[in-house]
This record gives sequence, structure tokens and C-alpha cells, in this order.
Amino acid sequence: MKKIVTILVACLFILTSCSKSDTPSVSVKEATEIFKNLKQVQPINVAIASIDDVEKIVCLAKKSGPESDPYSDKYIIYLLTKFADTWRVESEKEIISLEFEMISFEKNFEIIELDNKAYLYFIYSTGPVGNAISYVDYNFSLVSLKDLTISELVYQELGDESDFINIEDFKDKPTVLKYLEERAAKSEFIKKPSGVELDVNNPVNFEKKWKIDNANISTVWEGNTAINNNIKVTYYPENIFPDEKNSSFSKIENETYLIISMFRNDVLGYDKVKKKYFPIWVESCSHGCNKEIEFIDNNKLKITYSESQNETIIVDLKTMDFEINK
Repeated sequence: MKKIVTILVACLFILTSCSKSDTPSVSVKEATEIFKNLKQVQPINVAIASIDDVEKIVCLAKKSGPESDPYSDKYIIYLLTKFADTWRVESEKEIISLEFEMISFEKNFEIIELDNKAYLYFIYSTGPVGNAISYVDYNFSLVSLKDLTISELVYQELGDESDFINIEDFKDKPTVLKYLEERAAKSEFIKKPSGVELDVNNPVNFEKKWKIDNANISTVWEGNTAINNNIKVTYYPENIFPDEKNSSFSKIENETYLIISMFRNDVLGYDKVKKKYFPIWVESCSHGCNKEIEFIDNNKLKITYSESQNETIIVDLKTMDFEINK
């Protein structure tokens, strides 16, 4: 009986010790104030964890000061530890640098363990300043708390297309990729297409269908090559033009056609005889691919890349044959 009591007491001591070591000595609010006093900066997010039996505060903050560029954002990760009962910055590193992009950090900000190594996990999204082109990048991020290097799995939404765009960056980091992939799969930000999105023939998917039907064509922006010089188009009775109130585009028309060129985006047409809409040239970019349009004659359209070398595409709107002039 005495032996059993001794064992129970020993177990209780072990459990109590573990509980105490797992309980941070400071709250998130207190950790935030500690960091603000050290760096005079309001952190974006704070986490507290015991790493190798040492309590640490992890902070993410925006870089500030006279050296900051008003057109760029830089974000620093800080690792704080206590020495002689005083908190200090053990290490810091710039992990995110953006230019002319907006950024938003999600609520996820947690310390995780992977292969017996401590990481900071969080998600942030970025997108362009302005509305010339609409895309959103969701960055599923892991920061090693050993050397503060960041690994990011990027999921991009561009128009009606979305996918992970940098899986090849993880060739030497399969464990990190697997973890981020699993977290991303459960995320609300990952599109799971269904219904209309799966129907490539639906008018809302006209860009996707154009790209599939014209896979042999590379646009001027992509290098301008083609196996043949004929555009395969689909004509839609439904209007595929954007809402004029929410879009920026130029417009021309003659007796047969109404043509619009969306700013740094697609060139679309309306055939007044067929009374149908059709995509002519599907392409978008954040800068460099804006296209001016003009009629050469009733059936020929001239598309000029006004932001680059004035490359032109002449399209016969009757046959949809085209020629490129660089």
C-alpha cells in the first residue's frame, strides 16, 4: 500500500511539473506590452511557447522608422527570451517584403512542432493596390524558430482560376510541404469548385474555355507564339461584358461589331448580326499588357500593346484568323 501511494505521489509531482512548464508565465496581453516597451512598435500578432524548455515570446511586426519606404511593406519576426529575469530580443529577421501590394493577416498564429522542431504557423493574404487586375494570394506560412527562415505555400486566385503556384519550391522540404498542404486543404480560403464552376461551357467560364480551346496560342505578354494563326471562339447569347460601373475599358463600334478592351485584361466583342457575344483575346496582367483597339476596316480589328513595344495583333473578326507584328 505504501508503495502504491509513493508511486501516485510521484506521478502527481510529474504531472504538476509538466503542467507548470506548459503554462506561460506571461499572458498575450503582457507579452504584447513587453514587446512594445522593447521595440516601440505595436505587434501584429504574438505567441508564447516553451521551446527546448525555454519560454519564448514570438512577435510579428511591421518595420517602421525613417528608413521605411512609403510604397513598400516589410514585416519582421522577433524571438524574445528572458535573461537575468529581463526580456530581451534574442533574434529578429525580415520575412515579408512587398511593393505596391495590400496585405492582410488572418487570425491563425500558433507555435507548432514538426519533426521535433518548433515553427510559427500563420496565414496572410496579398493583392495588388488598385483594381487594374484582381488577384489574391493566400500564403500558408511556417517560420522555423531555430533560424527564422520562412516557407510559404502560395494559393493564388486569379479571375476564375485558382491553384497552388509554388509547389516546386518545396522539393527539398517534403515534410513542410505535407504539413502546409494539409492545413491548406482544411482552410476556408481554398476553393472547392462545384456546379457552375465545373461547367466550362457556362458563359461565366468564357475565359477558361478560350484558354482551353486556344492552348496553342501564347499571348504577346507570354512571348507570342502559335502553332496556327486562328482563334477558336465560342459565341454566347448571354452578355459576357463586365458591368460598366465596376470596370474600366475602352469601347469602339461599327455597323457589325461592338468591341471593348478591358484595362490590362481581355478584348471582347459583340456581333450585331449574330446578336451574340464572343471573347477575342483573353489575357490579364498587373502591368504591361494594356491593349488599345481600332478598326482597320469593317471586319478587321487592330489590337496594340500600348504599354510595351507597341506590338500589334490584326484579327479578322469574320474568320478569326490573326497575325502578329512585333
